[in-house]
Amino acid sequence: MLFRSLEAIAGQVRIHADVASESGHLTILGASGITVGSATAPNVDIRSGAPGSVLLDAGSGALAFDATASLDTGGNAQLVAGTSVTLGSIKGGSVSVTAGSGDIVAATGSPQWAIAPSALKLNAAGALGTAATPLAFDVDRLAARTGGVGNSGLYLRDRDDVIVDAISAPLKLVGVDGQLTDRADSWASGLAVAAGSGAVVLTTEAGPIELRDGRLLTDTTPVPNAGTAVSTPTSGNVLVRAEGENGTITVLGDVRSGSGHVTLSATGTINIGSSTVPGVEIVTGVPPQGSAPGSVMLESKASSVLMRGTSSITAPGDALILAKQDIALGSVTA
Repeated sequence: MLFRSLEAIAGQVRIHADVASESGHLTILGASGITVGSATAPNVDIRSGAPGSVLLDAGSGALAFDATASLDTGGNAQLVAGTSVTLGSIKGGSVSVTAGSGDIVAATGSPQWAIAPSALKLNAAGALGTAATPLAFDVDRLAARTGGVGNSGLYLRDRDDVIVDAISAPLKLVGVDGQLTDRADSWASGLAVAAGSGAVVLTTEAGPIELRDGRLLTDTTPVPNAGTAVSTPTSGNVLVRAEGENGTITVLGDVRSGSGHVTLSATGTINIGSSTVPGVEIVTGVPPQGSAPGSVMLESKASSVLMRGTSSITAPGDALILAKQDIALGSVTA
């Protein structure tokens, strides 16, 4: 097993050739930026087999993958930038991506579903995708947060089934002496806009969506009330839409907007709450004077909308619940 470490004390790291380890850990540190591949150096691959992990830390600068560049690790990965992150093809276990003062975007021209680790944690000061061009990926588990700079939001699209969950991606840091130390990664959960009026949009191409409240997978103890799975302050809107034949939505955590509109739409069944996660709330608040009151809509195009008796909907405007088959209501205040 070979461990590799590359550090630029000053300036950027430009990677124009493959960096690989059969099963070791890789650490690449740039003082003011990292680029992986380019128009003149296409198809650059950073890879390590299990249990190897990968750390790319761009310091105060940006981390940018060319559209043809890739990262493939059998373990976890952390991709960190002081400003923005541009992603190419990404595969791995749990992958944590942090953009300190900018956006997280996919490289122009990269394949649509090229971001495909098992679990993906996204944290940006700015936007994650746009309404016109959502950030597309193919993951099993997801957590995403924006600081809301410039009223930025979350615009996310998954290829098939996805669980919004608690995610962390700890790994091994390779020192200049080749020795390993643990590098932690804080747990994050849910879909959240921290400030401003940015929207939260999560859709699937063809598959179910499960919204969990952030408890760890090992914690199966029943709780008196659910935690929060989706949140945006002020007038940010929320859309969760599961498309395709197996497009169901299971809500096991609160969905909250400050005063915007909340829509949950699925081809199949929408389930709100469970026996182990009661008290799930779908809430929007009172808007500023002169603005339209926030509303809530739940729509099952081919099946049912089923609320646990302890779950609730609260909106100052309308609450619209549509289903082709059955509707089971909890508490509805509108």
